[in-house]
Amino acid sequence: MNTTPSQPVRQRGGCLSLYLLVAIFGSVLGLLAVSGANALNAQLAAAGQAVVDIPSWYVPAEVALIVLTLVAIYGIFTWKKWGVYLLIAQWVISLLVNIVGGQGLGTSIVSLLIQAALLAFVLRDKWALFEG
Repeated sequence: MNTTPSQPVRQRGGCLSLYLLVAIFGSVLGLLAVSGANALNAQLAAAGQAVVDIPSWYVPAEVALIVLTLVAIYGIFTWKKWGVYLLIAQWVISLLVNIVGGQGLGTSIVSLLIQAALLAFVLRDKWALFEG
């Protein structure tokens, strides 16, 4: 008879699985949007329309944040707590980048709160399954 303690069964369930899929899909769309931002501004300028002033550092910063998100999602997918911590750190850095980049403080904070609430909801009964 086997007397060793059994490992808890790790099942992501529908909410966590959907959260991870939407995060990956959103990150890919974000990369596409950020990569086309400068080209869109050039087209708008050529058409004589208003151009959004994007700081030169903003696009590389957003790309780095999206890559951080994808790494964090991989960590969460593989049941690592560092993935959750990295995602939270990415949110804070993103908040700072957005504010310095010209986005409103209220919009940035509301976005952060919604993201935190969603993550708390999908991890509400799964945190014990994550490895340190």
